[in-house]
Amino acid sequence: MIRGGRLVARALAANGPGTVFALCGDHITATLDGCPDERLRVVDARHEAGAGFMAEGWALATGEPGVAIVTGGPGLTNVLTPIADAASAGVPMVVITGAIRQSERGRGFPQDVDHLAAARPFTVWSDVVGSAETISLDVGEAFRQARARRGPVLLQVPLDVQLAQVEDPGAIEPPAPPRPDRVEQREVARAANTLRDAERPLAIVGEGAFWSGAAAAVRRFAETCGVPVFTVRAARGLLPDDHELAFGQPNFLGWLGQHAFPLADALLVVGCELDIVLAFGGIAPQARLVRLDSDVERAHRHRKPDVAVIADEASALDALTDALGAREDEAWIEELRVAAVGPETPPPDAPDLAAPPHSARLIDAVARAAGTPATFSIDAGELALWAIAGLPASGPGRLLTSFATPLATLGNGVPFAIAAKLARPEEPSIAVVGDGAFGLSAIEIDTAARHGIGIAVVVGNDAAWGIVKRQAEMGFGRSVAARLPGARYDRVAEGLGARGARVADLGSLDAGLNRAFDGAGPVVIDVRIDPEPVHPAMRFIAAMFAPDSG
Repeated sequence: MIRGGRLVARALAANGPGTVFALCGDHITATLDGCPDERLRVVDARHEAGAGFMAEGWALATGEPGVAIVTGGPGLTNVLTPIADAASAGVPMVVITGAIRQSERGRGFPQDVDHLAAARPFTVWSDVVGSAETISLDVGEAFRQARARRGPVLLQVPLDVQLAQVEDPGAIEPPAPPRPDRVEQREVARAANTLRDAERPLAIVGEGAFWSGAAAAVRRFAETCGVPVFTVRAARGLLPDDHELAFGQPNFLGWLGQHAFPLADALLVVGCELDIVLAFGGIAPQARLVRLDSDVERAHRHRKPDVAVIADEASALDALTDALGAREDEAWIEELRVAAVGPETPPPDAPDLAAPPHSARLIDAVARAAGTPATFSIDAGELALWAIAGLPASGPGRLLTSFATPLATLGNGVPFAIAAKLARPEEPSIAVVGDGAFGLSAIEIDTAARHGIGIAVVVGNDAAWGIVKRQAEMGFGRSVAARLPGARYDRVAEGLGARGARVADLGSLDAGLNRAFDGAGPVVIDVRIDPEPVHPAMRFIAAMFAPDSG
């Protein structure tokens, strides 16, 4: 005989990554008890949101669904923000929640919450395990749904199901790999003809390509067809940033974006949402639009494509590469290379080594100290605007952020870094966070310290909620409740069992970072940054929230 909770653990081990993120609670004790016997590593967070963000970070780092296990009631409501963040970014994630016994529902027992109703707006699938005999099938279906629909799923396992004793069904077979999609060759031929006729084509590769495992397909397309490639969100690094045909994230506010997209005569968009980052499809209105996407709704949202190939992104891109073949666009590529080093705001000269560093100088120093390969996890905020542009994506899953998604959540930088270090323990994992964002996840430094997870956290400390403070001052002439104390976050880290260091001037920045990135354990580097420089994107952000001038 075997208990239901052990079967949950066995099914997670068969379908998932071997590591789960959790916070203990009455309603999941039986499942957690089964994890050691199934050789599942349990990383217990200090807050359910931390566990949820770690599961999301695992998925962003590896391309496979992350797993969070939380108790019922407030355990589930606490993890709703990571679930919503994963939904906003299209990240596959499996959340297992406990619950009171099925016979106790609606009778006033503690933590009796309608979990599925609470999570329904943010999940692509949810269900309740009604019997211990169906646990293996139900957990397997949760993973299948998360992978196929590329989003978070919720599976509720009531306490009576976890405690039930049933016949041991034996080992669980891991799922078979998905078969490649059939690609409509007629539409592929139309797409190839559109790009063949273009003189100045551009490609934007988005998150769908990452989840389809399209790194090899993206490189092959770029190198065979000679088309410049921009990558956005989870796709950063599918074509490494140092590749001669990679031009980073498409930013219509930046100099390269303002130069390149108005000149493009064909735009290939692969597995990418045309959201605000891409001006809702208006980033290159004059260009013929070709979409390769596994999601038919996304392929037609915001702007009607001239050609749409609906299939798995990796399969579709390989088919397009075969149909298009080699092209000669060296003049166009060289023009973009020149524009890429145009008059963007550079890190300022700082002869006064006593001055606090500019944010861009901090980001440059972090990139140099970390080396390659390394994973950077970027929280939201003004510092993130500099970091997303300035930190390199050296490969798939090595630049983790949800800032460029509709939810733009704060507080996930540290949990993302923890997950990335667990996924790739041999590589540096660095979180770059503002002082405001750090306050939302600082307690997870304790998680890293207890589990010996050697992340580095760089806190850009300007004593403010940067974006909010700036947009309030630009729009209202003052800011309210947007200032912070400039606290010693390195000392917070020391109190939680990690190392701490403070960098207060540019002269000690490089040395301080190099000492911190030695991998000897979690470390928090509190860096006093210059609060005066304003990122160029702030004008656009402030305008979205400004009072109506009319």
